[in-house]
Amino acid sequence: MSKYLVETHYTCSFKIVHELEELNEKTLQDIDKRQDGKVEIVDLRTIHPLDEELILNTAKRHGKCLVVTEEPSANTFAQSVAALVSYECFEQLDAPVQVLGSENTPAIPLNSNLEQAMIPNATKVEEKIKEILNY
Repeated sequence: MSKYLVETHYTCSFKIVHELEELNEKTLQDIDKRQDGKVEIVDLRTIHPLDEELILNTAKRHGKCLVVTEEPSANTFAQSVAALVSYECFEQLDAPVQVLGSENTPAIPLNSNLEQAMIPNATKVEEKIKEILNY
């Protein structure tokens, strides 16, 4: 039984990687069955040096891309990665490159409930995955 990869996620945050691993165990099998493919997570580990070859080859292979970051998504490194993928892989993409980050607030709240609402988690990532897969 052959599978094809339909989406790539890039992240460079330990918390986000943990959330995606949780999502991976909990949800990706269900998404895989419904979409006849699977989701690949690429942990960038470092942003300097940036492994552009890995990023671009993976995006070209999958055709869809979600960049996930713990920082606010406006004016960020994650948007730079999304722009790189959009520019270099435009003809191979099946959907616009998406960025999922925390809410654009001046600081992370000290209240744990507000923090959970602000920062991306497995549920938010799952919703964005479904949105992109259905594009």
